[in-house]
Amino acid sequence: PEVEGEGGKFRLPRTAALAGIVLVVIAALGVVLVFRFVAGERQRDLRVWQISLGIIADTRAADVDAWIERQFTTVRDLAANESLQLYMTEISLADRPSDATEEPAQAGYLRNLLVATADREGFTVQRRGTPVNANVERVGLAGLALLDHAGKLLVATPEMPPIEGRIKDFLNHHKPGERALLDLYLNPEGTPTMGFLAPVFALQTDAGSAQEIGVVLGIRPVADDLYARLKQPGDVTHTAETDLVRRVGAAIEYISPLADGTPPLKRALAADTPDLADAFAVATPGGFAERTDYAGNRVLVTG
Repeated sequence: PEVEGEGGKFRLPRTAALAGIVLVVIAALGVVLVFRFVAGERQRDLRVWQISLGIIADTRAADVDAWIERQFTTVRDLAANESLQLYMTEISLADRPSDATEEPAQAGYLRNLLVATADREGFTVQRRGTPVNANVERVGLAGLALLDHAGKLLVATPEMPPIEGRIKDFLNHHKPGERALLDLYLNPEGTPTMGFLAPVFALQTDAGSAQEIGVVLGIRPVADDLYARLKQPGDVTHTAETDLVRRVGAAIEYISPLADGTPPLKRALAADTPDLADAFAVATPGGFAERTDYAGNRVLVTG
């Protein structure tokens, strides 16, 4: 090969030319290997994050499920109480005149049972702010209640919410003989709240002839108990965030507090928002991907 210089053209030694070519090839190969190494390291890091995030998602989901099951256990144990079954049957069958002022003795027993259970299991709410005037009726926010098969209220704790609106609609649409969950909503004070229902069956000797005579309904706030379970014990990462979300029509609704300070049930995004991490998590349980979160940040996500 010839090279142009100040003194004109001159010929490179063949060995020098070959050495130059070899150096170029080695440099190119080195660049390729570096990129392959970086890509391999990235894939290895992604696998590590996939395993780590999967463990967090699974354990948090299990903890939330365990909490929900515990609430169902409370209403189910009440529904299985033989004294409660007997007294509910007697009250619902009693022919009381509309102007009666005294309640049956059975109702007093059942109310005491409900109050004790509500206090013990958290089906109560601590009122915020200044007390209201004694002449102003306060709307109930949490409690336990017994209703007959027609939805008539038989007995309830003092601060049980009224059976109307969302709660009444929930009762009207539950499947007879099965437990039911009233999903998260904000009560009149803006507190995240859930409802749990268990059927009450009449006392009978033939297990195959169980007849539903009513339901136990529990309404309770969840913030202090449920949301604390979203924090993974021992997790020291600064950017990890575990959220509860649900699909509502065409939107993804955030039903737990967010890291940017947004309160629960105060943010929703269109489910077809391009690359939305939470939409991916809802549509692909157990999947793993890089997406964009509610704040526009690129994140790794699993559900």
